Amino acid sequence: MIPAHPDAKPATNSTVQKYTVQEGDDLYSIAQQFYGDVKLAGMIYQANKKVLGGDPDTLTPGIELTLPSR
Repeated sequence: MIPAHPDAKPATNSTVQKYTVQEGDDLYSIAQQFYGDVKLAGMIYQANKKVLGGDPDTLTPGIELTLPSR
């Protein structure tokens, strides 16, 4: 089991978590950390298109992402 990241915030809905992007993060590393599978990076992108815009490869530290349940 992967331990919770210190910047993960519990959400009011138990199926969704929030995560604040840190320096050096990318969608693949976040997917690995929270889901144990880099293949779920696309799911994170789909849930955050409005925040990320058209470039999922560039994450700005400090933005808050929604991490949906699998």
